[in-house]
Amino acid sequence: MKNIIALLTLLVGCAHFGAPPACNVAEADDAMVQGCRFVGTVQGEGAFFGPHDFEGAKIDARLRAQDIGATHVVMVAAGEGLRQRQRVYGRAYQCPPR
Repeated sequence: MKNIIALLTLLVGCAHFGAPPACNVAEADDAMVQGCRFVGTVQGEGAFFGPHDFEGAKIDARLRAQDIGATHVVMVAAGEGLRQRQRVYGRAYQCPPR
């Protein structure tokens, strides 16, 4: 059931009415952002209550990273936010095209 909810969240977030800008921000690790410019920290929160919306929280963080000009985001922490919504934190980077 958790996988179905995560998949639906991802599909709605990345396929509904075309790809939203967050799909252009890559989730990365520290090695992938070597030589990139740090642009800020981001926080994403899932749209649904309970532990099943981790993917939604990641999409929200990627949208916020896009808003500050990032091309990549390194997720650094996750937890439960207000009203038991999933929350993630990340470092956003702007990387040159490769």
